[in-house]
Amino acid sequence: MHINNFDGPLPASLSNATRLQVLSAESNKFS
Repeated sequence: MHINNFDGPLPASLSNATRLQVLSAESNKFS
């Protein structure tokens, strides 16, 4: 079951990957 409440039109897997990339970039920027 995919929970897409906050993902909009994007597939859950794609948005999750994008979110992880953004979080990684933010972590690298602030560390």
